[in-house]
Amino acid sequence: MYLKFSFFIVFSLLIHSTAVADSCSIKRPLLRNDMEDLKSFIDDNQFKSIECFLEGLPTSIRTIRAYVKDSLSLQEASLKNPRAVLAASDGGIFATFNGDRKQKGYDEVEILALDKNESPTKWVTGIVKKQGNSLKLIQNPEKCIFRYRQSLL
Repeated sequence: MYLKFSFFIVFSLLIHSTAVADSCSIKRPLLRNDMEDLKSFIDDNQFKSIECFLEGLPTSIRTIRAYVKDSLSLQEASLKNPRAVLAASDGGIFATFNGDRKQKGYDEVEILALDKNESPTKWVTGIVKKQGNSLKLIQNPEKCIFRYRQSLL
């Protein structure tokens, strides 16, 4: 029963109530599935919360998801409170988050996206988190690079 409730919490972050959706106006949609456009999408919309950012993502990204009960990333996950992994249909953006305030990484969305300016196959990491009054995308944060290197060893 508790497991079903936890999945409901994570799923509800993706769908949202009308009250949250009404306060999350989208000025500009995400046009391309790459890091450059994702950064512009976040900056132009000046999202105030992770929930609004997730609500603003195209349906095509929000509907392709998996739930992970074990995590080697900066975000914790468990069987009771899994980590959600969202993916663009073309594989250009992956976004992850967890739905439990008690878990590490709750207030951030981890990003893995293509950097099409460099190469059509170059991947870069990032974190979406609140800075000041709105969310910002921090590309290639050292803690991500360090953590990914550790998990590959």
